[in-house]
Amino acid sequence: EEIFCEDDFAVLGVKIHIATDDGSKGEKGFVTDLLNRRLNDCAPEMVCACGPMEMLKAVGKLARLHHIPCQVSMETMMACGMGACLGCAVESRDAQSKYLHACVDGPVFNAEKLNFID
Repeated sequence: EEIFCEDDFAVLGVKIHIATDDGSKGEKGFVTDLLNRRLNDCAPEMVCACGPMEMLKAVGKLARLHHIPCQVSMETMMACGMGACLGCAVESRDAQSKYLHACVDGPVFNAEKLNFID
């Protein structure tokens, strides 16, 4: 029902492309379909995404396919805010630190550093 920050981005002169599952605003379909078409048309310097985990995985895969850096904001439970409870742990690609904590190390991560992209 709401497209957050649409007016804020418009005031900054940012060209906005919207996709909704039901087509009630913008294009009908997944935002990743719209993103894939836009990346084919003109590649940005970076992709930034926030949202559900499956969408972030798909966005990360698209960015990798197009050789574009990607930053993702992880939506995880953050109970303690210090990394002690492990509620916000996200799996890392780094063998030395198997997990990162969204509350301490993030919540924004380079998608390539996370172990959720095949």
